[in-house]
Amino acid sequence: MSKDFYTASELADLGYVSERLRSVFGEPDSVDGELRWDADTVVAVERDEMQGLSTEIFTTGWRANSYANHPTGGDER
Repeated sequence: MSKDFYTASELADLGYVSERLRSVFGEPDSVDGELRWDADTVVAVERDEMQGLSTEIFTTGWRANSYANHPTGGDER
């Protein structure tokens, strides 16, 4: 079963900083005082924004580490 929405506490449990949820996912809906973000929005942000950032971070980190661990001590690039 797919989710229709994520609550603030669910997103915090996934590792998002509670105070930054609006800046990452936009304005939430409020249902009975509970803040909810549409699941399609959460998935789109993760797919379109976060994936690109993590790819860049990990690729850059991998390159730096691969040179540092090179048998020549990383002097050759």
